[in-house]
Amino acid sequence: MSRGHFYARLEESDWKFVRRVASMQSFDAAIVKAPYLADYPESDSRHGQPTDRLTEALGERGFSWALDPATALFGHPRAAEWASPRARSCPMAAALPLPWDPGLIIGDDEAALELLSRAEAIQRNATAFSVPYLEVRKPGEGHLEANCSLIGMGAELAGDRRVLAYLQTLRGELLRGRAIEAARRMIAAGAQTIAIRIRSLRPESLEDIVAYLELVAFIEDRGVRAVADSVGLLGPTLVAGGADAFSSGARYFQAVPKTLLSRWQEPDHHHEEDAEDRGGGRPILYQVPGTLIETPHQELDDSVAACPVEGCKASAPGAGRRERRDHNLHDFKRRGREAAALGYGYADVLRTLPGDRPAVWARALDQVAERRRAV
Repeated sequence: MSRGHFYARLEESDWKFVRRVASMQSFDAAIVKAPYLADYPESDSRHGQPTDRLTEALGERGFSWALDPATALFGHPRAAEWASPRARSCPMAAALPLPWDPGLIIGDDEAALELLSRAEAIQRNATAFSVPYLEVRKPGEGHLEANCSLIGMGAELAGDRRVLAYLQTLRGELLRGRAIEAARRMIAAGAQTIAIRIRSLRPESLEDIVAYLELVAFIEDRGVRAVADSVGLLGPTLVAGGADAFSSGARYFQAVPKTLLSRWQEPDHHHEEDAEDRGGGRPILYQVPGTLIETPHQELDDSVAACPVEGCKASAPGAGRRERRDHNLHDFKRRGREAAALGYGYADVLRTLPGDRPAVWARALDQVAERRRAV
């Protein structure tokens, strides 16, 4: 199938899950955040441990992956003070003084090339070339111009890999139509795939979903792939509207964070899965097929729909977090395939689901389909 791909947004400790549980029915490819590949700082109890275990595991199991440079935060005015030591240890962070000045990226080719060379060095085994990016906000700040400059220069380093550009912007820019203008300029600069990241998106808002679908259609109409990044269960609706793919995590990465950067605080350095064993960390909920509902595993019984994917063990007695993680991921993949096959007709599926959000998403698909038929 040419559309409907699902890209798993994996957590740093997911290398164990990939090696032990994941199969080709779990997801199509993965997106890995650049800080996960950075050295652990000396203050971290994991200092000295290998940082490529996730990408190594993906390669061993035959999965493709792409990088999220995750550099938007470096444009925050307090980046030098608030960014975590791990984020600052990413090679790209040190390519330019913090906070990043878009004028320096635009006006200093040597500095821009140094940034791109560092980006290339940590994604040599990736299937696309992901370009570092700043968040696109109001006109005149230079962020979009800096991104376009990096896209143009990055195309020369990409070789035969697709140029993957990230369009991270605010909900207000999406609603004002400026996200479409940003996409236009990024495509002109050489972007071949655009990963869309909308901060403060309201998934219950008809206006928001219609605007997102129109952005997707604009990108796809120009022969460029649109990837709806970190959108959770909204993803299949955006695929139905034309997106080539969507991404989500099994429990995190289901929405773009509302804040660009929060003040870093010293965390508990225990591994995420160990934290869950101790009762800490967010549990992995079970995505109920045929709904937009997630339920704790303790509440699974015969009244909860079982997964239609053959071999899924998530609702079986004794199933653990890895089985639930695998279920949530392949459930996303299954829904994306269905949405791609039905196109705008996926609205009929949404109308059968309980709750207000599916009804809103169905209306959004109907509206955009009607507008496109009228052109």
